[in-house]
Amino acid sequence: LIFIDTAGLRHKAKPKEDVEYYSSLRTFEAVCNSDIALLILDSTQGVSMQDKKIANYIQKERKACIIILNKFDLIKDNIDRKLFIDEIRYELSFLKNSPIVMTSALTGYNINKIIAKIKEVALQYSKQIPTSVLNAFIREVVSKNPPKYVRGNTLKIRYATQTGIKPPKFLLFVNNPKLMYDSYYRYLENKIYEDFGLEGSPVVINLAKKKEERNTV
Repeated sequence: LIFIDTAGLRHKAKPKEDVEYYSSLRTFEAVCNSDIALLILDSTQGVSMQDKKIANYIQKERKACIIILNKFDLIKDNIDRKLFIDEIRYELSFLKNSPIVMTSALTGYNINKIIAKIKEVALQYSKQIPTSVLNAFIREVVSKNPPKYVRGNTLKIRYATQTGIKPPKFLLFVNNPKLMYDSYYRYLENKIYEDFGLEGSPVVINLAKKKEERNTV
């Protein structure tokens, strides 16, 4: 494992005026060069706009992500802890599949769990699903929740295959890619997370039009 430790980012009104601007650039460069990003949040501060900006960039770059809540020992009440985690999930909903590790650098609380979680997420980020298993999965989820009638036609998924890892990429051959609507795309994405794990890993689903096969005599 190779760790890239970025400089701590403070909240500046005009970051371009000092070294914080260059620290921000190095942070985004580190995200680009990484497989897994550890998004470290201060439990006493919540999610800042800067945190959201970095989280959005992690999501945009399709990097695996683990959310680390540091200084969690300072939140004593169990109810407050649950509410805080719920708030993190809400504020970073676009990282919904990212695991959360509660830690305290001061006391050492849960620090030993970070490496184990990195290894788990790395496996998911590199997971390869056999084509036969993937197509059986697609048939099952489509039968349970068929696509709606759209533009005078219905989406039909003819075939599915995995085309890459880091992140896992899938290609669906369909009758017409324009018939795929957002909610059904999210349904397929969520079912992939649910059935195959992929904790902390983004998923990329691409579409291609499959030509109708004609029998000739």
